Amino acid sequence: MRYVAEYTKRTIVIDSGKIFLDTPTREAFTNLKKLRIACAEPPPISILTYEVLGTPALTIEEGVMMVKQVLKKKIEHKIS
Repeated sequence: MRYVAEYTKRTIVIDSGKIFLDTPTREAFTNLKKLRIACAEPPPISILTYEVLGTPALTIEEGVMMVKQVLKKKIEHKIS
């Protein structure tokens, strides 16, 4: 699913010959239960950022950027 995350804007999951999920890729990666039912697993960075930050990162670089932004806000909040 890493290539799906990096290169596609929309994800269609087919299970038992029927369309099971048809949404933008980022939205598809928020539906972990449906993906697991269809034996599809988002990249670990997508799962991590979704479970911790509420939004799935589609690449490692994006995940790192998201974490840095959260940490920066927390540091700024403590300083002020």
